[in-house]
Amino acid sequence: LVLGCTHFPIIEPLISEVLGESIHLVSSAEETARDVASILERRGALASGSSATSHRFFTTSNATDEFAEFGALVLGNEDIEVEHLDLPEYKG
Repeated sequence: LVLGCTHFPIIEPLISEVLGESIHLVSSAEETARDVASILERRGALASGSSATSHRFFTTSNATDEFAEFGALVLGNEDIEVEHLDLPEYKG
């Protein structure tokens, strides 16, 4: 089963438990991370191990505070910046 969304690793253990050991899970998030790391390395833009970690997210939701709270809970880090991104060209 291909987990097609980057947030599925958060609930991967639950999915695995429900489906059982006979189903192999493939995480698109892990594959995406490997691809991004490879691209950054080729471009010489990979952060060093001593770089400070920060998290900056963009959301189309107006609930940026709730997004930041959930992100801090999931990531175990309170240094999270969330910005609202308005995409009027995609509104129906």
